[in-house]
Amino acid sequence: MPQADQQQLVRLDDRLSAAIRLAHAAMRSATAALLGPAAVIEGARATDDALHRLAAELDAHAAALRAGTDPPEADDLRAVVAGVPISTDVESMGELARLVGDIARSRWDRPPAPARLHAAVAATARSCLDTIAATADAMESVNPAAVAEAVRIGTQTGRLREALDRRLLSGGIDVRTAIDLTLVGRCYERGAGRAVAVARHVAFLAELR
Repeated sequence: MPQADQQQLVRLDDRLSAAIRLAHAAMRSATAALLGPAAVIEGARATDDALHRLAAELDAHAAALRAGTDPPEADDLRAVVAGVPISTDVESMGELARLVGDIARSRWDRPPAPARLHAAVAATARSCLDTIAATADAMESVNPAAVAEAVRIGTQTGRLREALDRRLLSGGIDVRTAIDLTLVGRCYERGAGRAVAVARHVAFLAELR
């Protein structure tokens, strides 16, 4: 592969990695707003800022893809094509973070979660965030071991979401809180799922290197 084309691929990978980190920042800020009442305004602003920067990064990635005018080599083309679903998945992660942030805003006048559920929500959130962070690491290293770690953590997120649902169904929780936290749990599970999808695309990229 010509050096110029290789450098272009590296720049595309860097943009996608930066976008994944921004999706992580958005989800982290939204979670802080959800679980810490005093942090609602600050967390909401940080979420919005991360989402704006994420959108700009994805737009820049799309522009970079359109800018390539020379016919790419086969491996080069496959790598570029693999970047398209990655950017879509990262955008979805951002939208899920936005939803968590919106739920946090809607609960500004009430406790974020009953004390007995706080740990379960926090554990699910942490697993989602760890999955996204591991995926960013995999994107930067293009290392199959890093991909496997992201997939492993992502699988745990689904189990933690199921445990949260069982707690919500055990009773003693008002309807609005049950609905809000069910949606939040789904956001975390889907966010981790999107991150795992990205990690699997990274595994494909690793085969081209």
